[in-house]
Amino acid sequence: MAADWDRCWPQGQELEATEGQVVDCPGCSLRWLVHWDLAGFRMRCDCGQWLSVPASSTVTPSEQRLLSSLDGLEGGGAGQLVVGSEPGVPAPLPASDVLEELEESSVQRDPFASGRKIEPGQVMQAGAVREADFDSRRRWLTRSFWEIGAMLGALLLPQIVLFLWAPSEDWAFYMPLSSLAGGILVLLVGLLTPGYTFGALRAFKPIFVHELLLGTALALLLVMGYSQLLPGETGALGRLSEDIGLPFTLFIVALCPALFEELAFRGLLQGRLSALYGSWQGLLFSSIFFALAHGVTLGLPFHFGLGMWFGWMRMRSASVIPGMLAHFAYNGSLVLLTMG
Repeated sequence: MAADWDRCWPQGQELEATEGQVVDCPGCSLRWLVHWDLAGFRMRCDCGQWLSVPASSTVTPSEQRLLSSLDGLEGGGAGQLVVGSEPGVPAPLPASDVLEELEESSVQRDPFASGRKIEPGQVMQAGAVREADFDSRRRWLTRSFWEIGAMLGALLLPQIVLFLWAPSEDWAFYMPLSSLAGGILVLLVGLLTPGYTFGALRAFKPIFVHELLLGTALALLLVMGYSQLLPGETGALGRLSEDIGLPFTLFIVALCPALFEELAFRGLLQGRLSALYGSWQGLLFSSIFFALAHGVTLGLPFHFGLGMWFGWMRMRSASVIPGMLAHFAYNGSLVLLTMG
């Protein structure tokens, strides 16, 4: 029987239906199975929407055991507990353990309790790392720094090697190989934190199909006017298609960036940076990295705007696939428009 929910909270735990309650996200329609211990608290969905988890009126098994012990304290006097007589019902806790477990329960119920320990490779909700203890934050930030640096290197290193090693007149013929090499390196780096890099490869609501089509058309209209400021860049696309043909040009300019840049920037970078700083800060910083990776040229503001749009769709849909499709449609359309 298929589960009636999409994700579990806390993340990384597989919950049974009896272990929590289902909470729907109004932003992206994801269905979360939230553990009973988190009833009454707030959580942040992958799309950035805050959800209020209803205070549960259901008594969980652990709470039932505590209540049985408290009933025993009230009915039998201090230190005298009434032992359950029904078969299958666990015996109440000793009186000395009741308050101790209640205190532990009150601490564990707060999923964002300040000072908690987290693992550097753990996938976290937006902004959650700020609530961890100092040592966890330090280790998490260090790992994020190296992973982000490795991902940027995976994208840029093959191009740098190509430009330094191959004669300039042969660059176009080696570009398909450098694009493929960059994609393989992105996948290898992504395996360090697959939850971020590949975790958002999921289905999305049909409304985002309309958005990516309309957004791509609007972006093309804007770039046609903006391209008057950078004629060399659009002219280079036309020359590339003449040198190596349309299929290889689409592979270099549209397919590889749509797949591997989205996994890198909207997957790993946006996920890591959002967990560190918050949803909107993660979107902003990953878009800056995206723009800088395309070079400090007159096209920098336009690349930044595209990065913000792709990342915004990822934040609302909880999926990188809308950004991949929009990225491919936009870059592919540019190639077709510059032919001839």
